[in-house]
Amino acid sequence: MFIRCMFYVLAVFSGLVGGVGDGLLNRWAKNGGTLWWIVGGYLCWNIALTVFFAMLKSGYYLSHSAAVFDAVNGCVILGLGWFAFREQLSPLGWLGISIIFIGLVLTEIGH
Repeated sequence: MFIRCMFYVLAVFSGLVGGVGDGLLNRWAKNGGTLWWIVGGYLCWNIALTVFFAMLKSGYYLSHSAAVFDAVNGCVILGLGWFAFREQLSPLGWLGISIIFIGLVLTEIGH
């Protein structure tokens, strides 16, 4: 039980940090600014990838790890896009995202 909980902690942490890195890089790409936006984005992504690789090295399945990482990362990116950058999605975009998340949930349930 502890190992399964630790997996989710690592996967959620990795997805959150990766999403923040995406947001920092997006902020720099759209608004310009200092070098710190790029450094922060790449630093977050390096941390996220290091944790993700550590999960794989510990014996967790790639499909299982990627499904949880992608779900959390996608939620963070959607939240940042909507709240921080005021980005709007079309109904077709929401449908596509919904289908992707349903697939991720089904992948996770299979484990």
